Amino acid sequence: MRKGVAIGLVFLLAALFGCGGGGGGGGGPTQQTENIQNQPPTGKTATVLVYMIGSDLESQGNAGSTDIEEMKRGVSGDRVNWIITTGGANKDGWRTVARWRITAARQERLADLGARNMGEAQTLEDFLVWGVRTYPADSYHVILWDHGAGRRGFGLDEVFGGDTLTLEELQAAFSAAKGETGVVFETIGFDACSMATLEVALTLQDFGRYLIASENTEPGQGWDHEAVAAAVSARPEMNGVDFGKAVADAYKRHIEQSSPLEAKTTTLSVIDLSKISDVKTALDDLMSGLVADFQQNPVQVVPVLMDTATKSTKFPAGFQKASIETTDLIHSMNLLEEEYSLAAEVAEAARSAVVYSIKGDWVPNANGLAFYDLWDGATYVSTDFAFAYAWSVVQSFYYELATMYWEYVTQDVTPPVFVDVSFGDSGDITAEVYDPNLREVYAVITAYDESTGGEWLVGSLPVDSLTVQGGTGYVETVIDTVWVTLGGDVVPVFAEREDENHWWLSTPALLSGEEVEILSRLDRTTGEITTIGAYPTAGEDEPLARETIELKPGDLITPIWTEIPSWEEYVGDDFEVTTGPLFEFGELPDGYYYVYLYAEDASGNWQFSQGELYEVYTPAAGRAAKGGRAALLTRAAGEPHPMPEAAKAVLCEKLRGTACDPR
Repeated sequence: MRKGVAIGLVFLLAALFGCGGGGGGGGGPTQQTENIQNQPPTGKTATVLVYMIGSDLESQGNAGSTDIEEMKRGVSGDRVNWIITTGGANKDGWRTVARWRITAARQERLADLGARNMGEAQTLEDFLVWGVRTYPADSYHVILWDHGAGRRGFGLDEVFGGDTLTLEELQAAFSAAKGETGVVFETIGFDACSMATLEVALTLQDFGRYLIASENTEPGQGWDHEAVAAAVSARPEMNGVDFGKAVADAYKRHIEQSSPLEAKTTTLSVIDLSKISDVKTALDDLMSGLVADFQQNPVQVVPVLMDTATKSTKFPAGFQKASIETTDLIHSMNLLEEEYSLAAEVAEAARSAVVYSIKGDWVPNANGLAFYDLWDGATYVSTDFAFAYAWSVVQSFYYELATMYWEYVTQDVTPPVFVDVSFGDSGDITAEVYDPNLREVYAVITAYDESTGGEWLVGSLPVDSLTVQGGTGYVETVIDTVWVTLGGDVVPVFAEREDENHWWLSTPALLSGEEVEILSRLDRTTGEITTIGAYPTAGEDEPLARETIELKPGDLITPIWTEIPSWEEYVGDDFEVTTGPLFEFGELPDGYYYVYLYAEDASGNWQFSQGELYEVYTPAAGRAAKGGRAALLTRAAGEPHPMPEAAKAVLCEKLRGTACDPR
């Protein structure tokens, strides 16, 4: 998938994760699109400036070159100046910064500026100023093309060590360009992941009329530049809203046709930058009240913020596993409104700012504008948001609340305490977990190996019900014999995230010899498992993959099993992909299984409960039966079993995706 930047250990904004989007199924444009190309021409002109940092998207996938070919097919007439700056990729023709003009089916080189860092504000500023002065027009549009990472910035110049344009640098470049030219751009668009955020909009509010960007990650295909170029060539006089609609609708069709599954999570929105200050004002009013309440009684405020963060829609939503999580602002405020009425005014201001959007049916609560939810998740410690907000445009009460919140939760170093766990004879489990900042509880299942005394990791699933009241979490869940199978054989499955009635699952495996995670989505209302694809596994200090790998008939999948406490990996039987469903529900094999509970709080503290041994067995009559559920589950005799100490921290890391301190 396409254009997103992950935080790696080699560079702060190094190489990235694949982006996946979706704008299909039931989700469509929020407003009826005009047939803008059929309106009469006025004779006005437009200049489109494309700042294309090739990065690994070009060096590994020719994505930049492909999109330039699209632009060449779309541009026509003499009323549009379509100008591109390229560079930033470790590939011949892309290691220096070059300027190009696109005309009908032609690409004319205007200049080669030599080795320049496209991750520096000065390079972007020079292009904007030069473009406006060299190609004067009635209106101007900017398209920024590459990886995106919301609050962390945009772009990744491979030639200069993966340098990126931070929000501060974007602000500096556009501010200087406006100072030198006096031009306010009609649109500023990001063909990149995760740039439709409040932080980005506030950064650019003085330099453009409309922001065009995606809350979610983008699929590898990105925008349909042929359709966009054709639309602006037909009507150069179109305003920012119409330009944005043309981009969004063409993008939606483009992804639906090329990747219907990814279309289910595609998002793109057109944001009126003149209204973003109203959003900030409303947010400041809300946050000032939260600050006052927090100062008086943080024990009451923290659970409300955590509950809102847990339930609200997160990005990236869908296919990727990445660390740049943001939250849909409107959905978050709608949830917070139950406790704080001023949140409704924030939501209303944001709805007014988002003048047009498209979304896929797997992201129903994507409303067009995300924000960095500073109280969401233990991985966002103070040093992380301090980096993003050192100069931030969203300081004031928002920053003050975040600082207070994290000072409060990071003082908590006490892990959750399981005070009452009951494992029922037939797999029904209840528990009380004491932790004032309790965040989530999972059930973890292992298969007991009687021959070695070890355990095989079967997987993890969220508990059916978690209610937090007065600092205690009340857990209810049921474990039975049903599990996910591949070709009739049980495979390890881990829940990566949940949203409303769906679980996003991953299965460690080899795909034709390459280590991957097979991603799937379980609809809990229908029981349907949709296979999304494979995601290559990145080692420490390695960039995450850009794209989800489509599974094709004939591919060989080999599940990877992990033994604990040794943590050694073993491969299962090969399975050849066919045109039929990949994953289905089946039954756990006869044998013994341990069931544990895993709890984590907002401060990153974690704990495992003691495990209980269950037996899965099939009565003689069941073995002869065809179809149906024949196996039974019962609690086996024996004392509660602690999770092996050597496995705790490693398993914790597997469940939460980040390192865990030894417990």
